[in-house]
Amino acid sequence: MASAFPLPFPLPSSPSPLYADRLCSRFRVAVLLGDTHSSGDTHSFGPHPFSGMRVRIPDAPLVSILMLTSVCALCAAPVDAQAQKSDPSRFAATDCDPSMGTHVYSPKRLQQLAACISVTGTVLESTPDDDGDQHFLLKLDPGQDELVNKRNKKKKDGALVVEIVCANPTKMKKARAACSGFTNSIPLPQPGWRVRVTGTYVIDSHNGWTELHPVSKLQKM
Repeated sequence: MASAFPLPFPLPSSPSPLYADRLCSRFRVAVLLGDTHSSGDTHSFGPHPFSGMRVRIPDAPLVSILMLTSVCALCAAPVDAQAQKSDPSRFAATDCDPSMGTHVYSPKRLQQLAACISVTGTVLESTPDDDGDQHFLLKLDPGQDELVNKRNKKKKDGALVVEIVCANPTKMKKARAACSGFTNSIPLPQPGWRVRVTGTYVIDSHNGWTELHPVSKLQKM
């Protein structure tokens, strides 16, 4: 769908529901409450995560409403029905280490669904990432399927993505700061292991699937 108004910022091809809601909510507040800075017919949003974004809005309420509708239509994404039914509080745990979050590379891409949960399952694969994390796929035990979404099923064969941060040498230059002076002591799982994993439950907004990221604790069963 092409917008009738020029948008001087990129929109993701498949934005997550939280991304779309945040963008549309910020725009709605800016237009309806007048939180814009006018210079002729060019407006920029006030202080918020999209600060500095400038959009042409003629000074007419009707056009402002049309602009709001256009932006929301562009970025809105349907909410996964399974995600709506999910209740991660059933898997709540209390032994997560908050300091692990300081070693996550590019944390803004992770949208937290639950601060700390614990799950069990079988490791399908386990590989090091260039950012230093140990990436593995966990086939969840029965009764935990609600923790994976359609994207996990399509791209990860229904497995939950799990990340142990700073578990390997960091090859990616941008990620080195997150692991500087820290090496994770959590054991690296091998394919076939049955494990209990505790960590923060998130959606990776870049890929759309659910993850435990970062892991705070891993126990071989």
